[in-house]
Amino acid sequence: MTTERREFVLIGDSGNVVHRLAGLLCASGADVTFVGTAAPRQPHPYRISWVACDPLTEEINLPPGRVVVLIGGGDPPRRPWQSVLDIAVPTARLLKALDGRDVVLPEWSGAECESDVDLAGWCSRLAAIAEQPCDPSTVAALCRELAGSAPADLAMRRARAAQHALLSAPGSRLADLTLIPLQELGRELLAEDAPPRRESADAVEPLFHPPIPVVIPPRPVLPDVVAQRQQRALWSGQLKAGNEWSMRCQEELRERLQLDDAYELLLTTSGTAALELAIVAAAGPAAPGAVALVPSFTFRATIDVLLRLGYGIRYVDVDAFTWTLDAAALATALEDERVRLVVCVDTFGNPCAYEDLGPLCAARGIALVADSAAGFGSSYQGRPVGQQAAAHSFSMSFAKVLTAAGAGGAMTFRRDQLGVDLSTWTGSQLMSEMHAIAALDQLAVLDELVAVRNEVAAGYASAVQDVAGVSTQRVVGGNVHSYVHWVARVPDRDALAARLAELGVLTKPYFPAQHRHHPVAKGAERLPVSEQLDTQALAFPTSSELSVAEVRKLRHALQIALGDLVAAGWPEHEAARDA
Repeated sequence: MTTERREFVLIGDSGNVVHRLAGLLCASGADVTFVGTAAPRQPHPYRISWVACDPLTEEINLPPGRVVVLIGGGDPPRRPWQSVLDIAVPTARLLKALDGRDVVLPEWSGAECESDVDLAGWCSRLAAIAEQPCDPSTVAALCRELAGSAPADLAMRRARAAQHALLSAPGSRLADLTLIPLQELGRELLAEDAPPRRESADAVEPLFHPPIPVVIPPRPVLPDVVAQRQQRALWSGQLKAGNEWSMRCQEELRERLQLDDAYELLLTTSGTAALELAIVAAAGPAAPGAVALVPSFTFRATIDVLLRLGYGIRYVDVDAFTWTLDAAALATALEDERVRLVVCVDTFGNPCAYEDLGPLCAARGIALVADSAAGFGSSYQGRPVGQQAAAHSFSMSFAKVLTAAGAGGAMTFRRDQLGVDLSTWTGSQLMSEMHAIAALDQLAVLDELVAVRNEVAAGYASAVQDVAGVSTQRVVGGNVHSYVHWVARVPDRDALAARLAELGVLTKPYFPAQHRHHPVAKGAERLPVSEQLDTQALAFPTSSELSVAEVRKLRHALQIALGDLVAAGWPEHEAARDA
């Protein structure tokens, strides 16, 4: 074997295919370099070099060696056109760097397929565009053209066919292109029987590499349309709230929430700004000594806003099943004559028990404000969340189902209950055109986004349903949960989190109970359910971006982790099981 053939450059994602192949090549004494966006797993006991590079948007400089193009080995994404973006476009971007190089391409099974598109002509157009860096907005329309209306698996086959056509086109500047079945890569590259890979006895094969995070923000559905609208707004200079796109987003969101003329809706810069405006609209800033009742099991911003508006804080426990404000506990807390406001929280997108909370507040003449930060896509007894309380606030942050380029929010309130001039509060609190454009993109497919998250939640729930000591958030019949996060109560969450991390699945203890952890508004009350959640709640990766295959792997990872821990004598908490 020549010296050159003992140097290999692997290009693609950094998953297990790269890991296994790199281990085989290193075991034979070869030098291996990986080129890609994320650092590869190192094949113990060997080391491979890494050149950080995003083939889509960065200039590509390849080190010497035989090039193995592993782009295209992942699972089909949710949106079929993204397979073309992930496979064909990076390959086209590589063509210049592969000039005169010895290249190997896996012979993907099922890569040949029929399409209404002239593949050679399509590849020629892509190659011309790919001479320059390609962010998704520049090639999305071309990708959709090839994917067409095909299902995800067929779109991936079309993308692989385009990859082959790009690398093997007449006049290709490659020195040599070799097609090798994926399972034969190691043996064929070494021209000999591949040596066994040496792993430590306790080596763990993660299901995800890089590890899958708890939050995967939704990507634009039509990035080219978003970019065009934003560029148009920038060029016109009409960027403030109240222009074309923010007004259109406001109207479409009103329609989505089924708001009649009795309700007003405002788009805001953030969920925190929306909550502040919702409280001001429904109850105003606090009078001296005024107290707000609020669940402890919530995001810190809920408490921060109340403090900024001058309210004293009294915490109320949550229901053991839904993890939303407990009506019986609220009834007791409302006996406090200082109470002037109640804030409930649609926890993770699970609607509160409005039919119980509303009458309790009305009987005392106290406003009920809903922190519905996670509520877009949720519904209460057949109607969208947004008109059950005196006012609702929503978030469109990067972690939510509906996002507005990473930041944004909205609030709704009844016009006849407004007791202040909100214009003195809105100031710089209203959403700009740039964020409204991004929100419109997501709003068009909100039902799809929520359906995917419910699919993720169902997968997790099936993995834990027979595990004693583990409980999940329950949804009342007739309601729809948006599942901004899927969270379970587990008796030893640190052990479960550690085992899942070994499998490439990241988790997060979430929420912390505010009466224990808020730096200012700590409380002395005993809140049994909130305190159990504080030590047992664990959030898992949840996103509308997860593919069907990723959902299956997440469920499998949770089953493996729980099975291993139970076999090792994992503790069982009666309180968690009884709940």
